[in-house]
Amino acid sequence: MFRLNNQPLYPVWRLICERYRKERFNLQTTLFKEHEIEVQELWGQFLYWELFPHLLREDEFVRNVLRATDLIPCRMKHKSVSALIQHLEEMSLPFGPSMWDSSEIANE
Repeated sequence: MFRLNNQPLYPVWRLICERYRKERFNLQTTLFKEHEIEVQELWGQFLYWELFPHLLREDEFVRNVLRATDLIPCRMKHKSVSALIQHLEEMSLPFGPSMWDSSEIANE
């Protein structure tokens, strides 16, 4: 039986969650009665309708996921994970402000 080793992707997943919390999550949704359902729906929409389709269009990102999970040969798996993390740190989230927006830089 085949088992996928997704453990190397945990830092990547953690970064996705951190960026979502920092850039998209709105704490005020907890003020409403059905906040837990709404939060789950917004997370699902972001993850499955925005982020994953965007990442799957990036050939190098997909190849690095396959390398990190041993689905294609790779001598230095840790470099694949590092490349994934760097990509996620530097990319603009879909439907969000650009990481390189000059107006944001000027305000800091």
